[in-house]
Order: sequence, then structure tokens, then C-alpha cells
Amino acid sequence: MLCSMIDALVGREVITINIKGAFLTAHVAKDLDLIVKMDGDLARAFCELNPNFVRKGEGTLYLRCLKALYGHIEAARLFYNELDYSLTKQLGFTRNKYDLCVYNQKGEDGSITTY
Repeated sequence: MLCSMIDALVGREVITINIKGAFLTAHVAKDLDLIVKMDGDLARAFCELNPNFVRKGEGTLYLRCLKALYGHIEAARLFYNELDYSLTKQLGFTRNKYDLCVYNQKGEDGSITTY
């Protein structure tokens, strides 16, 4: 809200974006085990879709995720790490020292872009 107030006072143009499938872009670190546990009909359906998935009898199916899973406790952090890397290392933004969720980039013409 504070960024919106500043933008209004300074007269900046404001746009919003939606990163579709944002959590699906975030990779799970090799040292983190993000496991999904499935039982019953869902586990049976997964095994039918992919014969590489095996469960003994009517047992539980455990799957290791390679990408973040929406709703998982680690998903937001994994996505933030990917976003931080993209903004700072690839696009040249600087993280705001007072609010770590705000990034700024100064243009050659003196304009400021805030993300």
C-alpha cells in the first residue's frame, strides 16, 4: 500500500502483472525433499497414467516434486528465490534495503522502475 501511495504522489505509471503458473517455475533445491503423499483413487489414477509409478497393493504413493507445488509450505519461498534471482542477476534490479519484496531499477534517462 505504501508503494501505491508513493506512486500516486510522484505521478508514476502503474501496471500490474500476473505470473501464470508462478509456482510451477520454481525449482526445488536438491537438498530439499518436497514429497507428495497420495492414497486411494488418486494414487490409483496416477499409477494408471504413468506405469513408472508403482505402489504395493492398495498402498500409498509417494512422489518427489522437482518443481514447487502450490499450497506447499515451501512453495512461496522457492518462487521468491527464483524471482529474486531473475530480477537482480538477469534484469539488474536492486533489492530495497527497507522492504525486501520491493526492487528498483534506475533507467538511463533517470526514470525509476519499481517491482
